[in-house]
Amino acid sequence: MTKDCQPIPPPLYSAPAGERIQVLDVVRGFALIGVFMMNIDSFNRPTLMNFLGIEAGLTGIDWWWSWFVQYFVTSKFWTIFSMLFGMGFAVMLERANQAGRSFVPSYLRRIAGLLLLGALHVLFFWSGDILIAYGLAAAGLLAALYVRPLYIAALLVLMIGVSETFGLKWAGDEWRPLGFLLAAALYLQQEKRHAVFGLKLHAFPIVMLLGAFAAACALFINTYLDTKPAIPLPVLQVALPAYLICGLAGAVWHERPGRAWRLGVGIYLLSVVFTFGPRVIPMTGYFMSSNEATPAQVQQLQERRVLVDRIAAETLKYNARDAQIKAHGTFKEAAALRIEQAWEYERMIPNSFALGMFLIGFWFVRSGVIGNIPAHLPLFRKLACYALPLGVALSLAGGLFGHTRDFAKLYDPFLYTGVVRNVAALPASLGYMGLVVVLAHGRWRRQLGVLAPLGRMALTNYLTQSVLSSLIFYSHGLGLYGISRGAQILYVLAVLAAQTLFSHWWLARYRYGPAEYLLRALTYWRWPAMRTPAPQTIAA
Repeated sequence: MTKDCQPIPPPLYSAPAGERIQVLDVVRGFALIGVFMMNIDSFNRPTLMNFLGIEAGLTGIDWWWSWFVQYFVTSKFWTIFSMLFGMGFAVMLERANQAGRSFVPSYLRRIAGLLLLGALHVLFFWSGDILIAYGLAAAGLLAALYVRPLYIAALLVLMIGVSETFGLKWAGDEWRPLGFLLAAALYLQQEKRHAVFGLKLHAFPIVMLLGAFAAACALFINTYLDTKPAIPLPVLQVALPAYLICGLAGAVWHERPGRAWRLGVGIYLLSVVFTFGPRVIPMTGYFMSSNEATPAQVQQLQERRVLVDRIAAETLKYNARDAQIKAHGTFKEAAALRIEQAWEYERMIPNSFALGMFLIGFWFVRSGVIGNIPAHLPLFRKLACYALPLGVALSLAGGLFGHTRDFAKLYDPFLYTGVVRNVAALPASLGYMGLVVVLAHGRWRRQLGVLAPLGRMALTNYLTQSVLSSLIFYSHGLGLYGISRGAQILYVLAVLAAQTLFSHWWLARYRYGPAEYLLRALTYWRWPAMRTPAPQTIAA
């Protein structure tokens, strides 16, 4: 290249058909940093510690780092990734429509590729894989857009019937994503209005309001009639307001332009309620005076004490086994533990969380916001100025209930912390994305542009972080399990710096990262061109 020629700088804000939207790669690279900050603890501590708050006994930099990750990082960066995934779905759909090719077969292959990579990730490296959850939620988003609601309802009824017939305990955790999937299909696909008491309503609010009526009847039967409850009381107490809110929102806000983001926000928040509500509802006893307790309530308190003590003992035993295997176990023992933990993880964090974020990301593309970011910078400024402070403030407010799970307390207020933190993750993730987009279109454009290759190879870098960490910290590798959190900071920074440099080097020569190349080949069922063409030049 001569002195008179310079490379054409890639735009950070938009892309013609077939090209990447570069600013999303910057956001993806930023999110990858937060995800690694959160995930690294699982390679040096028992995995369950991530759900128990800040480890008791920490001091100095170790405590401050754990505090920072818990309130500024945890739950906030995987939600950004989920939004970006939904954007990718919408971009693929639009480009398939523009090219006149079928979208569903290629996306089904993409989902299969994600599930395969996720399964290999769990088997060989790490139990906290998110790719399986993304694959399942992506299948849900595809079904919400293309599968008739009647078929989803039939599947939901069949699954509930099978679980009741055979007593499958796990099935109770799976009806929520299917229920939300049914709601999504009704909300996104239905256009015809039906007359109900003189009002013209779509099918979605009708079904949800009927569900609220059924929940209210079941709640009445459970509470006032001397019969064996068919549905657990906490589920009904949570389901009733959820159905009412969702149904009324659908009746008022059914216009197509904002339908996806409204449903996405609703599904995400209701997922928090359904997941954490049954754990928090018993906390109502926390405000009951022992002097006012009836004999039945005294017995209830005694039973809860037994339950809490049993959970504490099981947690201690589980964490000890986890640490023993990671620090001293064989690869076979570690693989078995990873599979067990991955199964529990999929149950504890329902795929409906990701489905809600997918829908929000889907809206960002289909509304035209991502296609013309400069024209929508005021929206991103609002997200940065309002959503981010709200999310961070809510997360910090959750810390007022407690930083650490305390099994010595019969009713531990720390349980509220998880609820508030997960609610806060929604505005915080939107705010983080808005902040990065705004800065990437201002004076920080060049500095943040460094993260674009890191984000462009996000899948490769995500998997590489697990490969490196498992080989360094687990017993079948270097066996450095249990380093301090202060040392973890240095490790995270070193790995991210190395990955950023490698990503720049690799993408200067090739179009895709290794994992992205394989996933793309599976998606389109052909080997894409790998070599990067020579850059276009313009005269100075």
